[in-house]
Amino acid sequence: ADPKPGISNLTVNVVGAAAGVQGFAAFVGVAKGVNFENCTATGTLSGSHSMGGFCVQCYGDSLFKDCVNEAEITSTASKKVGGFIGQIQGPGKITGVQFVNCVNNGAVTALKNFGDNGIGGFIGYDGADGARNFSNCTNTGAMTATGIGVGSFVGFVNSNSYATSIEGNTAQAGMLAIGKVKGRKATC
Repeated sequence: ADPKPGISNLTVNVVGAAAGVQGFAAFVGVAKGVNFENCTATGTLSGSHSMGGFCVQCYGDSLFKDCVNEAEITSTASKKVGGFIGQIQGPGKITGVQFVNCVNNGAVTALKNFGDNGIGGFIGYDGADGARNFSNCTNTGAMTATGIGVGSFVGFVNSNSYATSIEGNTAQAGMLAIGKVKGRKATC
């Protein structure tokens, strides 16, 4: 099998606003089987929705190792916004999305209440079946939003078969690790 494409030892500083624009990230728009290692996102991202410090959307197995999000992210439409990934979507199972030794220090702010927001320190909205694993990860970034679907690690899970491992990690004090889970079968 071909090795996964990777981005390593890189810091990206984004300073920008894209009023009314969806899909804004420091590194890539769509990550499909991409490994990020020892990378940092900094700066300020502001736009409509579907935003993440590292990628807008993740459609395949990806690894985030020794990465930090320092970027402050503000959403005017208040959905699918995460410190690392705005949304995970795709047909069938997307397994192997892993976070190892990662930290989100960036604030994620949603300016409106749309109910099932999907605002998270690592993943905003997760609509794909499969497993997500967090190992030795921390979220200290402020999550500012009203409504449901706001979590320290994952904002909103909307899946028929979902499993996540978040034990041994540090969530923001006073906040759920996963904001809302909707679907037939979930194991957390």
